[in-house]
Amino acid sequence: MEVLSIFGENLKELMIYNETSPGTLSEKVGIDPSQIRRYLRGESLPALKNAIKIADALRCPLDYLFGLSADFTEKEYPPAPPFSKHFPAFLKKCGYSRYKLARELKGLTQSRLSAWVNEKSEPTVENLLKIAAHLSCSLDELVGREH
Repeated sequence: MEVLSIFGENLKELMIYNETSPGTLSEKVGIDPSQIRRYLRGESLPALKNAIKIADALRCPLDYLFGLSADFTEKEYPPAPPFSKHFPAFLKKCGYSRYKLARELKGLTQSRLSAWVNEKSEPTVENLLKIAAHLSCSLDELVGREH
């Protein structure tokens, strides 16, 4: 099953569990209800900041939302720091540089990684999934929601 479908199914399941409608979730996270419905139908994936807002509102790990973990423990997560600040420190902790990561991961260039660090753009969920798999870490660790 592809990440779009998995995200939509897991989001539906969490909304049922939390007795939350698309409209209510929309109000909590500041995302248009029509966009929430597109997520539920598996038509699009959220941007990083919206994925974090949804995970925070539903008190779940990003790994569960995107299908990297089959279960979760509902809990409060600390606010995610700006990705541009957290990412370089996280790479260093893992023994990686942007150069080494770009060299090892096809499709990720050093200039793209630099754009993330210099706040020119944010990574897509698809790129975060690749990086998390490559570094053997959770999405929540990668974005700074978990230490």
